[in-house]
Amino acid sequence: MKRYSAVLIMAGVLLVFAPRGFSQTADELKALHEQYVGYLTAHDLEKCKTMHAPGFVYDLVPMSMTFSEPEWQYFWTDFLKGFPDFKGNEGVILVSGNILIMEHTISGTHKEVWNGIPPTGKNFPSFFPHLDVWEFEGTKIKKVTTYGDMQGVLITLGAMPAPELPPLTPSFTLPDPVPTGLSFLNTPPELGNRFNAHNPVEMTKMIAKDADIVVTALGKISREEFGAVQEMYVNTFADVKVEVLKLVDFGDGWIYSDEIYTGTHTAPYFGFPATGRKFQLRSGDLYRVTSDGLISYAHYYWDHLGLLTQLGILPTSSAKTGEMYK
Repeated sequence: MKRYSAVLIMAGVLLVFAPRGFSQTADELKALHEQYVGYLTAHDLEKCKTMHAPGFVYDLVPMSMTFSEPEWQYFWTDFLKGFPDFKGNEGVILVSGNILIMEHTISGTHKEVWNGIPPTGKNFPSFFPHLDVWEFEGTKIKKVTTYGDMQGVLITLGAMPAPELPPLTPSFTLPDPVPTGLSFLNTPPELGNRFNAHNPVEMTKMIAKDADIVVTALGKISREEFGAVQEMYVNTFADVKVEVLKLVDFGDGWIYSDEIYTGTHTAPYFGFPATGRKFQLRSGDLYRVTSDGLISYAHYYWDHLGLLTQLGILPTSSAKTGEMYK
């Protein structure tokens, strides 16, 4: 299985942190972010566009689509029509160099058709938990990437029934946490190494007893349930593996990881028989690592609806893939 050496990790981080001609402080980037979100909430997309760098792109991971600025505008015009009182809720905001991330939910009232879903007229004070990654070029926004789960949105809007999940109990005795002694930056890739070795017991040893764990398809789960979920993944997808594409250190133990999972559906998954189909799934993960190399915070943002469509369990729709905005 692929290993992530400290040398490769540090090389990647140096690329992320390489000088790019920006001089904004963390507070200045937060202020720019707040200004942009204010324009968006006010439906002023033209002012938003004045803050875009040349070649701006919007990478909406759940819809498997990278939008150009005109497509971004089409998407947001449609979304703001569907949810005219949209606003972003407060959440975790971190800055490192020219990168700002925000983990939060949104709120809004579903008043018009959106994504083919008839209006419910309901107000949703908190839905679509997700992770946004903002990349700045000077005072301009070069790229925004959003990770989240579309299945949760469809369930919230009543377009899909909520699944009945079985109890998540591992077959193994829950081990005590065992500190790795690794640095903040090297700890999440080691978790990936143990996942690629299909060893949920060793993975669970890296999780602190009081860890805050969220999987967007499941919500908040316990350390025991984390072990059960990892065991389920490696038993369901015989060749499953994860590759770390990017790591960013935000200080104080906070690590953002852009990852891609691949595998083949070889055993039943939540009652669905094996289809033999392969999948490829991007995930944006936010970790917090303790000083002794345990993981105390692990929030995983990936699209469960995308997984089900790739496995052939659900049909793919043009709205889901984002083709409607092309």
